[in-house]
Amino acid sequence: MATDVVVTGLGATTPLGGDVTSTWDAMLAGRSGVTPLTQEWAAQLPVRIAAQLAVVPAALLQQRVPFRYRRLASLIEHGADTLPALGIHA
Repeated sequence: MATDVVVTGLGATTPLGGDVTSTWDAMLAGRSGVTPLTQEWAAQLPVRIAAQLAVVPAALLQQRVPFRYRRLASLIEHGADTLPALGIHA
């Protein structure tokens, strides 16, 4: 049974770069996306390094994501904000 696949575009937001080209170039160059955690909120974590996103995609998402997904994202954010009130701490 054969299945056809059509790739209509590529996208990537990774610790190596904010798009496909920069991510691919970093991979080919052998660079690591792991960096020291320097943010104040990370001081209480048991680790000192992480593979954090190279580019925060929030502005891009607002431009490119259809309304229904923006709505879903806002609901998820609101739900996460209410977790401490329920006694759930991440």
